[in-house]
Amino acid sequence: MKFILKRLKKQPGMAMIIVLIVSFIVLATIGTGASIIANNLNKAGGQAAKAKAEVNAVVAFEKLKALFKINPKFLETCSGGTDCLNLNNNLTSDTCVSCTNQAATYVDGNIKYKIKINELTQPSAGNGDPPNYVTGSAVFSLTGYYKNISQQKISNVCLDYCSLANYECGSNGCGGSCGTCPDDRPLCTTAHKCESAEAVCSNIGLECDDKCGVGALCGGGTLIDIEQGIIVSSPNCNTEPCETDDFVALWDDQDEYTDTGAYDTRDGRNNKENLVADARYVAANSCFNANYNGFNGWYLPAKDELEIMFQSSKEGSSAGYSENNCYWSSTEENISNVYIAGFAGQYENCLNRSQEKKNELYVRCLRRWK
Repeated sequence: MKFILKRLKKQPGMAMIIVLIVSFIVLATIGTGASIIANNLNKAGGQAAKAKAEVNAVVAFEKLKALFKINPKFLETCSGGTDCLNLNNNLTSDTCVSCTNQAATYVDGNIKYKIKINELTQPSAGNGDPPNYVTGSAVFSLTGYYKNISQQKISNVCLDYCSLANYECGSNGCGGSCGTCPDDRPLCTTAHKCESAEAVCSNIGLECDDKCGVGALCGGGTLIDIEQGIIVSSPNCNTEPCETDDFVALWDDQDEYTDTGAYDTRDGRNNKENLVADARYVAANSCFNANYNGFNGWYLPAKDELEIMFQSSKEGSSAGYSENNCYWSSTEENISNVYIAGFAGQYENCLNRSQEKKNELYVRCLRRWK
């Protein structure tokens, strides 16, 4: 250090050079630090702006979701152009296809966002009576803005068919409901209409409900077993309507019998699949092809189900059984014979008996609503 000081006294100019060099190094260090700080601040500011823009895109998404929840008629009517995206009004199907690629920008206080329809398929009514309604879909791009930053989300939205089908309740096809039934009409029917328990349980054209008791007229017939939801059809007649069964059928119309595997004694539905694939099994197919009061899904009763039918008839919850002959079950005793049952005066004559398949006996059908 003493050596350096001696040199500086002898050469004052060198001292000035050293001072200048040191000053330059210090300033350069300060400048670099300031630049780094500025860059970090800019990055932080950009990330914050980006985050706020993302928040605004989420706001647009929530607005869109709320619109679909509150207004099921969204996209049902519109006038075209930017009116398609007026969040405060109903929108439409007639000209709404032209609304694709149209966009509308909204400013709500400090929040700015844009909603654009990229793709649109309207809900529709398919074939059948009643129609098999098909959900629609829409693809939206949702853009949020903050300062000069924009962030985009893509949203796929299921368009329900509640309004198109005029449904009051039940599934909307999009994982939600078409509505909640009021207290005075708490039951949602299979037609997606709200009804009272009294109306459902006394209307043969409406599906049964847990509130219906034995003897209720619902589900196309008469409810005879609450726990299992078993419904017996109206009297089976050659000429409708009738008060007493007069329809008889062969169990098998072929002379050479086969083992069908229909041995279930408790649930005729398990025997049905073994029988209805072949038209030779006339009794089973007559139930399978039946439509009583607008309901399908009927089957020939199993052996034990005939007993349930008999017990319910004793309690007066079902009528119209014939006393002239026995009734077929769907349960085979062996390759040639099938279990049968009878009602009223024929009960003892048919009890725990079987009959050869080539005979003609009465047929009554069951379905289950549960």
